[in-house]
Amino acid sequence: VSAAAAKRKIPVISIYLVSSNPAKEAKIRFMFRDVPVRIFKLRNTDFFSPEQGLYPTMGVDRAAVLFAAKQQYGAPVLAIDGGTAMTYSALNKDGNIIGGGISPGCKVRLESLHQNTGALP
Repeated sequence: VSAAAAKRKIPVISIYLVSSNPAKEAKIRFMFRDVPVRIFKLRNTDFFSPEQGLYPTMGVDRAAVLFAAKQQYGAPVLAIDGGTAMTYSALNKDGNIIGGGISPGCKVRLESLHQNTGALP
């Protein structure tokens, strides 16, 4: 928090950051530099444990989406998230992670089709 933000007499805002993109995280921190905030960067282990099938390279964004889907719909569940990448992750009936995958997102897919096919715009 900047010195200017520390002097303000307003409540501190808590921000829970779910991100796998360090460059965007830096932009978010910069954006709130003059606002009294506490930024909590969440990790994949905040949502699942290795005993529940979490593996070390599973992104926090995938773990968060899967956790939210479980909370909203129960298990078993398949969560699909479309962003920079298209991801899918699944839980079994016991709420344990059973797998998933990651592939290029919509923008990259459309660019690839445009560049590599003759009949598509």
